[in-house]
Amino acid sequence: SLGHKAGDTLLISVAERLKLGVRQHDTVARVSGDEFVVIIEAEQAELSIEQNLQRLLNAFSEPFELEGHLLFVTASIGVSHYPNDGKLASELISNADAAMYNAKQKGRNQFSFFSEKQAFAVKQQTSIENALRGALKRNEFELFYQPQIKLFNSDCLGLEVLLRWKNPDLGEVSPSVFIPLAEQLGLIWELGSWVLKKACEQGIRWQNKGIKFGQLAVNVAGMQLQHGQFYKEVKAILAQTGFPASQLELEITEDFVMSQADDSIHQLDAIRQLGVDIAIDDFGTGYSSLSYLKQLPVNKLKIDRSFVNDLENDNDSEMIISSIIALGQAMHLNVIAEGQAMHLNVIAEGVENKLQAETLMDNGCELAQGFLYGKPMSADMVETWVLRNKATLQ
Repeated sequence: SLGHKAGDTLLISVAERLKLGVRQHDTVARVSGDEFVVIIEAEQAELSIEQNLQRLLNAFSEPFELEGHLLFVTASIGVSHYPNDGKLASELISNADAAMYNAKQKGRNQFSFFSEKQAFAVKQQTSIENALRGALKRNEFELFYQPQIKLFNSDCLGLEVLLRWKNPDLGEVSPSVFIPLAEQLGLIWELGSWVLKKACEQGIRWQNKGIKFGQLAVNVAGMQLQHGQFYKEVKAILAQTGFPASQLELEITEDFVMSQADDSIHQLDAIRQLGVDIAIDDFGTGYSSLSYLKQLPVNKLKIDRSFVNDLENDNDSEMIISSIIALGQAMHLNVIAEGQAMHLNVIAEGVENKLQAETLMDNGCELAQGFLYGKPMSADMVETWVLRNKATLQ
């Protein structure tokens, strides 16, 4: 925000402070960007090493003054030992780098010593990143589908579309791992478009076979919605595939919608005009503003599975679920909780047993999603499931 010159001045100031924080025969070097390497000859006990590290951290306790601005800067420090953590300089730097990222994950402004566990985590992360870059071209992704049902008669309302990745070397990689990584690597736009198009194409195949499946609910990453062309992308895919807009639902997380509310309203309004339904996923875990919520063109709220999981042991979860159902009814929304269902307007995620389902129904929930009704299935398995359950879909 202050320009490159100020950034360079800050780096020089940081270097000077680091030099003051070490002894005459120690070494300080800037290796890239805002990363420095310090070589400390440590014949002393471990305690003395930690004292040296703390002295380096203390060098950042006072703000830096640049062009009339006071800048508060902290440092995250990773430490590797010679020869235990490597005998080559490249190994020592690489392992110290891994330890530094561990210090960042623990909250920054601290130091962390290298461990084999960290080395494994970094190596695994690198392997996943490299594999993810070409996974789409290698056809390693597959769509699975999980039923959303009506609690009172077990009829199927629709299917949530779930993305799965199986790599020949890594095996099955959890979406909680590769989805955030795809966002970091800038791959989420291409991947999200692929999911939406493949889901719509599968829907058309089912329609041609006379298989009723209700709506298809497709998850949308926040970065997709931020893309200025997302509305056009949805419109184009619907036109290309011929999939009815009324049978498509897009699920967007509460956190993103609320953090980008003004921009979201404009985009979602345009998408709703196409006839596509909008659901807020993981509802109850974020910080929704009711003033924004009433402006959003939302059809459904999906109660987060964490509240459903705690139903048996936590009265507060039941009270929260009851409140969300009442909110949805008051705002004329359809609210869904995965795994369990709530009032026809509400869906509960993560319903795994009959007690959870009964509690949800007692609180007015009529829609549910979870292992109690069906696990995520391949497209072929969905056809078998629909026929076996003789599901009547809306």
